[in-house]
Amino acid sequence: MIFDPITSRRNAFTEGMLRFLLETKYESSRPMGNVAQSNLGTVIKAWLVGLGIIVAPVVPRCIDWLGRAIDTDEKFGASQDLYRCQLHWAKGIADWMDTGWESGEWERARVFEEAAWRYEKRPWPMNEIIKCGLDDYMAFAFQAGDDSSPDGLEAYENGIQMYEHWVSNKPPSMSHSRTAGSNSKGLRRYAERAETGLACGLSDRPQRHTRHARPRRRQLISISPTVSFPC
Repeated sequence: MIFDPITSRRNAFTEGMLRFLLETKYESSRPMGNVAQSNLGTVIKAWLVGLGIIVAPVVPRCIDWLGRAIDTDEKFGASQDLYRCQLHWAKGIADWMDTGWESGEWERARVFEEAAWRYEKRPWPMNEIIKCGLDDYMAFAFQAGDDSSPDGLEAYENGIQMYEHWVSNKPPSMSHSRTAGSNSKGLRRYAERAETGLACGLSDRPQRHTRHARPRRRQLISISPTVSFPC
């Protein structure tokens, strides 16, 4: 479906709706981490239609509520590990929206994403991991990586190893790849080789600092709480 910002702004962001968003209060009897995820998704949509300044106060509020939910291990949904992943996922986005910097939330989201696959009451089958979980895992690994230090490359390797475990150990062709996962693997391979070359004195490419610039993927707008959190 083609995104129409004019229609979206007119139909979805009425004065009453914006007032409701801005005036939402913390209620200890509700799963406020989940409320914060939903609010953050609305904020992202508002940014896309030119209402960023109006809804800006909601972002630090979401960070606070998500932080509280994480600290208290707030319970919500059937799979607690999946909910933990979603909370760290949302907070990683909110931190970036608030400061422009990446945060440590991506690594924690990666860990809980994998843990969710082993949910005792219903472990994820292989096809579901590949279809619904692997791209998310690899995106978290990519966001957690830092190509300005050797230690930061470990996160990239986590994504590469997981892809190779579930899909293939053959390097993907960037010209023929059709999935976010295989493209992400190729990008990580490039980043890892490039930084290794620098460390070994094999390249005169200047050091890159990209902590500000890495985009999220999968419809961030799917990772954005557009907010369809995972399938």
